[in-house]
Amino acid sequence: MPGPGGPTWIEFEEFDTGDPVNDALPMNCFEIIVNDYLASGRVRVGVVGAATATLLDGPTLVAFGIEWLERFFSDRPGKSELEI
Repeated sequence: MPGPGGPTWIEFEEFDTGDPVNDALPMNCFEIIVNDYLASGRVRVGVVGAATATLLDGPTLVAFGIEWLERFFSDRPGKSELEI
């Protein structure tokens, strides 16, 4: 990653998104959230080299995901809290 004095090694924790994070969520909830975000029109699509690229704002995507999850759980009858 870029750092003040040049490239810097940073450790990241990897999460397996193949398993649901919660039994109440759809198996592909991350895919659904991202597709809903893309459909919302809050992204820019263009060409970089010979590839189509999508530019999005990370914090906006995170806020969208939180709102999506809140709506998902509030729409479930009898479920007022996230079941963890």
